Amino acid sequence: MVSLYATFLNRAIDQLLLDIALHGEDVTITLDRAGVTGDDGPSHHGIWDLALATHVPGLSLWAPRDAARLDAAVPAALATAGPSLVRFPKGACPPELPALAQLPAGEVLAGDAGAPIDILLVSIGALAGRAVEAAAEISQSHPDLNVLVLDPVQALPLGEELVDLAASARAVVTLEDGLAESGIGAALGTRLAGCATLAAPGPVLRPLGIEREFIPHSKRDAILAAQGLDADGIAKSLRDLL
Repeated sequence: MVSLYATFLNRAIDQLLLDIALHGEDVTITLDRAGVTGDDGPSHHGIWDLALATHVPGLSLWAPRDAARLDAAVPAALATAGPSLVRFPKGACPPELPALAQLPAGEVLAGDAGAPIDILLVSIGALAGRAVEAAAEISQSHPDLNVLVLDPVQALPLGEELVDLAASARAVVTLEDGLAESGIGAALGTRLAGCATLAAPGPVLRPLGIEREFIPHSKRDAILAAQGLDADGIAKSLRDLL
């Protein structure tokens, strides 16, 4: 097991890709300070690792939403063959967020798992509580909409169950504290595009995450709000789909 700040994985991507993944080595890397770190400054935001991870063949990745899932993720990663990453943000873990239901694609945190899905909100990591708040706001103003919030638990590799569930929804919104343009959401969009046909073009897709920019020194919550990744910003993105 290797422990790094998430931002320093950028300097080790060649080792991860060609020394570890190419040879199928059983190496687990834990990434502290993943996502927006706040006061540490532009060089220490861990916003690049998810984008890098999506390009590594055979990589498994966990982004736990709370302490209980973090406790489960580390032994799961150690027991998984090949390279694996476990990422978590700076500071105290978010409050525990129990699952309402279990699907093959992951754990349901809000919405009706047995009904057709209007908006599937796939939450990667510690922003899950904000996703649930945003979904509750939309459901209150639009009670006819089924906004299903799903934590895939193991975010990579993207499972067929998640792709199939996403393909069944009218719209898919992904939420991650990494680069929106090239992270987990973008990878899921590529998979969905590969399934689309003229007869079944697939769902509307909105990847939510960090803009491709260097983020200056500020408080974590202020940065997330400016990036539209607080509950109000996520709810606005959901409303923009309607």
